[in-house]
Amino acid sequence: MRIYTLGTGHGDSTFARFNSSTAYEAADGTVYLVDCGAPAEALLRRKGIALPRLRAAFITHMHDDHAGGLSALLKQII
Repeated sequence: MRIYTLGTGHGDSTFARFNSSTAYEAADGTVYLVDCGAPAEALLRRKGIALPRLRAAFITHMHDDHAGGLSALLKQII
């Protein structure tokens, strides 16, 4: 399993730290996302993770820094 820390910032992102988002890549190549703070979709692409490999996204709570990137992600995979 590989773990990609996409964003670790608190509620206010900075130039160097993005909102909370962590991707877990299983041995079979499927990816699971925990939280989807903006810009999670772009950060997945930067890590070379193809969006069709995303199996599920788990949102811990509905604060914008944990769920604010969900709409951009959904636009790309639907």
